[in-house]
Amino acid sequence: MATFTKVPLTMRSSERSTVITNVVAGDKIDIVDILGRPADGLIINTTADTDVIEFRMNNYITLETRPKERIDLPQDVRVWSAGAGYPIFSLTGATAHATDDNFEISSIEIVSLTGPASIEIVVH
Repeated sequence: MATFTKVPLTMRSSERSTVITNVVAGDKIDIVDILGRPADGLIINTTADTDVIEFRMNNYITLETRPKERIDLPQDVRVWSAGAGYPIFSLTGATAHATDDNFEISSIEIVSLTGPASIEIVVH
């Protein structure tokens, strides 16, 4: 199971970052809960040429209470979606895979890992 340290909200937003280690298939990581805001980008570090990681991003969604539409929820509900609107990304090889800066990421779900898969994720 993924391990990380929550970043204190007293820290300036632009200085918040953390490293997520011990990542395994099935991990569902709420980045907003860790950083107190969505990440501006992430780096996925893999260590072996045979490592393959498959993941979804931004698929932890809120179902809002809407009494006029007859959705009778006592409060908003958060769920992990595997819908077609949340494609699976795949990365292979021993390298640091980075998103572009200013690419807002609120969550990441690890769908599968293949190979020795010593994975760490840096969110900033």
